[in-house]
Amino acid sequence: MKVIDRSTYRDEDGSIALNERMRGTWQFGLAWNKEIQAQEKLIDHLHAHLDNQYTLIRDVFLPKLEIPIPLVLIGSTGVRIFYASALQGIYRARESSWFVLDKRSRQYQPSKPNLIKRTALMSFAILNFLNSKGYPLEVVEPILFFSDPNIHVDAKQPAVRIVLTDGVDRFIEKFSQNPQQLDSPLVKRISDTFADLQFDPGVQEPQEKLAVGDFELYRWQWLVLTILVILLLCMMLIFILIIFMVN
Repeated sequence: MKVIDRSTYRDEDGSIALNERMRGTWQFGLAWNKEIQAQEKLIDHLHAHLDNQYTLIRDVFLPKLEIPIPLVLIGSTGVRIFYASALQGIYRARESSWFVLDKRSRQYQPSKPNLIKRTALMSFAILNFLNSKGYPLEVVEPILFFSDPNIHVDAKQPAVRIVLTDGVDRFIEKFSQNPQQLDSPLVKRISDTFADLQFDPGVQEPQEKLAVGDFELYRWQWLVLTILVILLLCMMLIFILIIFMVN
């Protein structure tokens, strides 16, 4: 399987530096780093079963979509998008609704973000984008993948395909054996369309700088600076306590 990485956070070797990790966490939330790890696990499974007739695009940024589409897979059996999550717990999926079991009340409550709607929206956005480019696709399959074995999902007619970690290999083997929907030239053209996509969220939606006195930094830079100051204060406090204990 070929992989094209469009991420703005990774270095050339695929690693994510500390400052970029902080920036990604600031922009996409605390779950972002765990979702990256969940994506890596899924990619390992895809690599194990798919040959170079499949191309995986990482982090596709589309206009008017606030977050990137993490994984878009193009192959002879069609186009699929994957949203990988590292959630734990007990959940319930009913069509487009997404609930989590509250440990205290033992009742299901709406869970935010709604990963079913998010995954479906990404699939719809990719389909519309490809149709706008002249590709006559009728469907882009949305898959919601959970990498942690400590999750249970009670699913009935969910709006997206839900795949747990213990069933991901069977799922990949099954769809890879489906009848051909796209020929090789079309697979390559679609892959090239994503690879050549010149959308830079940093240019389209520039991050606002925050000024404090004479200092002007991006929000994620202020976050890094704040954490460093807190760590320094903690170290100073520990040092002072050690001095008092010695004396």
